[in-house]
Amino acid sequence: MIKRFKWVEIGVLVLLGLSPLVQASPKHEQQHRDKHSVVKVVKVERKSPRISHLPVRHQRIRYNHGDYYVADGRWYKPAAGRYVRVAPPYGYTVRQLPRGARQVWVRGVKYHRVSDSYYRWQGKRGYYQVVRVPRG
Repeated sequence: MIKRFKWVEIGVLVLLGLSPLVQASPKHEQQHRDKHSVVKVVKVERKSPRISHLPVRHQRIRYNHGDYYVADGRWYKPAAGRYVRVAPPYGYTVRQLPRGARQVWVRGVKYHRVSDSYYRWQGKRGYYQVVRVPRG
């Protein structure tokens, strides 16, 4: 009986002595977390520079109850007493593409890109229309 009790006592002490080595779970989780770092993609809008005066040769355009100004193919909108460069509004139509337009194909459809804006030819109507960025 005493011999059995001693073995139980020794077993308990061994288990207690080894318990810090056996608890690998938190350390493993930390190592696992370090190997698989999470990457979050964030879309950051570029801030458009504000200008106090429009270029000399600008044109005022009213579209969808808003005032826009176009100069040298760049679009501006009034904001807090200044002007902010913006993209042309979707749906707006032009007879001639702005300078610097480049032809791009997305999923077999031809677009014309100027800066970050896309135009699509409306053949029957005879104009280019500003469209959303094509997915492709």
